[in-house]
Amino acid sequence: MNVEIWHVKGTRFHFGRHGLGQEKSGAHFPSDSLFAALMARIAATQGREAVEAFSARFANGSPPFVLTSAFPRIGEILFFPPPLISGSKAAAPEGVKPKKLKKVAYVSEGVFRALIAGSSLEKEWQHCEKFQKDTVLLTREEAKKLPHEITRQTGPEPLWKITRQPRVTIDRATNHSAIYHTGQVIFNKNAGLWFGLRWLEADAALKRQVENAFAELGHAGLGGERSSGYGVCEIKRHTEIQLPPPAGKPWVSLSRYIPKETEIFALADEVSAYQIETIGGWVRAAQGKKDERRKAVTLLSEGAVLGALKTDAPGMMVDAQPSYQEKKPLGHPVYRSGFAFGVGLGKGD
Repeated sequence: MNVEIWHVKGTRFHFGRHGLGQEKSGAHFPSDSLFAALMARIAATQGREAVEAFSARFANGSPPFVLTSAFPRIGEILFFPPPLISGSKAAAPEGVKPKKLKKVAYVSEGVFRALIAGSSLEKEWQHCEKFQKDTVLLTREEAKKLPHEITRQTGPEPLWKITRQPRVTIDRATNHSAIYHTGQVIFNKNAGLWFGLRWLEADAALKRQVENAFAELGHAGLGGERSSGYGVCEIKRHTEIQLPPPAGKPWVSLSRYIPKETEIFALADEVSAYQIETIGGWVRAAQGKKDERRKAVTLLSEGAVLGALKTDAPGMMVDAQPSYQEKKPLGHPVYRSGFAFGVGLGKGD
């Protein structure tokens, strides 16, 4: 299957993670948040009717395209989540504890292709170059292509750093100051993010709309804390790659995934392995209304491996708008996309 690769060029982002405050940030931007940000820009620049028409094409269960999450990259080297493997019986390499393999967060495209073709993380570990405290794996050939500025660094996190930025707030009543911290991911100047887009319908007008909306999204900022200067970036379509389609075979998801009721059986397949996330967050309301906390949504994380399904776009979109005793103060849906970007496991394309 053909996959458009989009590059995100930026330096500093806040991709919020669990917790009461803003102290934590991840290194990638989840697919449901990316889709929500895209719809928000369409609403802001084209109006309510445009975003309603856009979302209607997904709400009917047959999306015209699917998105991966936005993962890190170094130059042209793309990083993927490693597929989760259920009950792996392969022995860890000599001197390597199994818990170290469990901490691998991202693998390069070369390693990912080996894994989806049937190799194991245990086997690939022996031949890979390790970065980010052994949480990022690259093939030796890919490691040779890293920029000189990366390879000569001696710091423990040469690709990107996740840090906490101290901030100060002033109490309006007492004028007393209080310090708090905001998590941030800072990419090396040669690094950034990428995401994949697979078109399931040929629609030239929609493609133009999406391209313009992503350009606007880059100017507005990706992720949280944008009013503090985080997230400004450039989002452009870059190239295309080929990956095995998911239909009719076990598959791995490169996005968060909300299974339909008719797809639940795939979670019980002997090959299935997945992690579950429950996400919340806030909705920025239109002018004149207060912000509201959206409903919590439960999804499968990126890297989930599922049993075979017949569709190229598993999953569904859900409405997370808040509701209080059947009253909906926002007056419009708050969609979270749970359509999976699946990649087939096993040989073939």
